[in-house]
Amino acid sequence: MGAPFLPFLRTQGGRRLLPALLALLPLLAACASTDPDAGRTWQPADESSWATTARALAADLGATLVAEPGTRTLVIEGRGGRILFLDGTRMVTVDGQRLEASTTLQFGDGDVALANEDAVRISQAWKEAVSRREARERALAAAAAPPPPSRAPPRGDAVGDPEWNVPLKRDWEGILIHHSATEGGNLAKFDKFHREVNGWLMVGYDFIICNGDGGPDGLVQTSERWTTQIQGAHAGKGLKRYNDHWVGICLVGDFSRERPTAKQMASLRRLVRYLQDRCGIPDANVRTHRDVRDTDCPGKHFPLGEVLRAGAGPRGAEALRSGAGLRASPRGK
Repeated sequence: MGAPFLPFLRTQGGRRLLPALLALLPLLAACASTDPDAGRTWQPADESSWATTARALAADLGATLVAEPGTRTLVIEGRGGRILFLDGTRMVTVDGQRLEASTTLQFGDGDVALANEDAVRISQAWKEAVSRREARERALAAAAAPPPPSRAPPRGDAVGDPEWNVPLKRDWEGILIHHSATEGGNLAKFDKFHREVNGWLMVGYDFIICNGDGGPDGLVQTSERWTTQIQGAHAGKGLKRYNDHWVGICLVGDFSRERPTAKQMASLRRLVRYLQDRCGIPDANVRTHRDVRDTDCPGKHFPLGEVLRAGAGPRGAEALRSGAGLRASPRGK
């Protein structure tokens, strides 16, 4: 009872009502505690109906959701590779592994709703992809040879870009020159193709030289294969020696139809000179892809003679014909 009621209770009428009021107190207390939802947390009847979105899933995976311009594709990119969602279908691809969503994917506002069960399966596949990548990286690190002793001091007539000048951890014996056999491209595009289509750790080449379609004409792009000094994936299956100990340079373009650009050739000569000086590589070990396997790469219009130090003279041509100084093991080993 509040203080304002005390004077009333002291009156004769208040004293008459007091027993009745005291009898009502237990009933009032019981009513206050009969809320059927008191202390309960509401839950939906069917947890399988919960839904999430690709954006929320990307955040949970520590990745980023992006929409690829001009396509019907949403992509989650991160440590586990790429997760691709195709609008109007049930197709989901996790680092090259194809899954099928339980419902048709419908894009909206740069996102897509996902059933809970689909999000769980995608998340599990992503974690497995991360584990596979980490295992490959550990294997590559374990296979890396210790730094070899210096072959010969640089002659001082080659100047390289800063990203070329990394500590050498391999016994580099030669240089293999390739073309992309495409009209255009760049390091990022080839890296994406080699990861997603070939299933490789990264782009197979050590260096890419652009032709103006995909990057500035003559621009030399350095890949992680060179900066981390891990073996390449450019010579081909069964050519381990060339992948492990020959630097892979790819010029963007199709030289079965036309020559490289003048700026590409200038950049190639500068890069080759630098590698020859840095690694002690002779002209005889500057070769094209077709010299070590059955292929037309880098095309009939590629002028190797213009790359060699003595390319225009008889000594350079004779060295190339005879293979003098070739230090790699025979083809296929």
